[in-house]
Amino acid sequence: MPKKRSKPQKPRKDYPLGAASNGQWCKKIKGKIYYFGAWAKPDAAEGEYLRVKEHLQAGRRPPSAEAVGLTLADLCNKFLNSKRAAVDSGELAPRTFWSYHAAAAELLSHIGAERLVSDCNPEDFTSFRAIVAKTRGPHGVSKTVTQARTLFKFAFDNQLIEKPVIHGPQFTRATAKSVRIHRARKQHNMDYGCWSRQRSVCYCQRHPSR
Repeated sequence: MPKKRSKPQKPRKDYPLGAASNGQWCKKIKGKIYYFGAWAKPDAAEGEYLRVKEHLQAGRRPPSAEAVGLTLADLCNKFLNSKRAAVDSGELAPRTFWSYHAAAAELLSHIGAERLVSDCNPEDFTSFRAIVAKTRGPHGVSKTVTQARTLFKFAFDNQLIEKPVIHGPQFTRATAKSVRIHRARKQHNMDYGCWSRQRSVCYCQRHPSR
């Protein structure tokens, strides 16, 4: 039976990683263990940790160390510059431009500015849509999805990437059914609010002493 290796001591007191039993340096981030390199190369492991820690702490997938190409930040800048030119020529309303700007900022915050556009995958878009849906109704979700798809279509149409980005089957506009349900729920709340106010007025009129 092979002898179990003893874990090494940290190379210094403030070393941010711990030694895992599999022979690598590791760190627990947001409840998940990540591995950054072999025990024999603590400096390289620390360097990798420092490179990706902000992405992991934000819940984003970090870019590959060897990644070379168009980043999401570069794409957003090129796209917004083209829309700004359209505003200047009178072809696009300023309000629409700022709407695109807000959608781009949300994407950068969720996926990461340094992620390669070609590296974005359906998992990224599904989680992004879920976050948007927490604070917006069906119309807001549909608008954001359409704007995001327009951004990535711009990348392919302008030959900034070699092939279209795959968004996955979940990154879609809100369904007609969800729009109907949202509208009915909103109408119900409005009707209930009006009924409550009317009932309160009647009550006060019938019981002026109160």
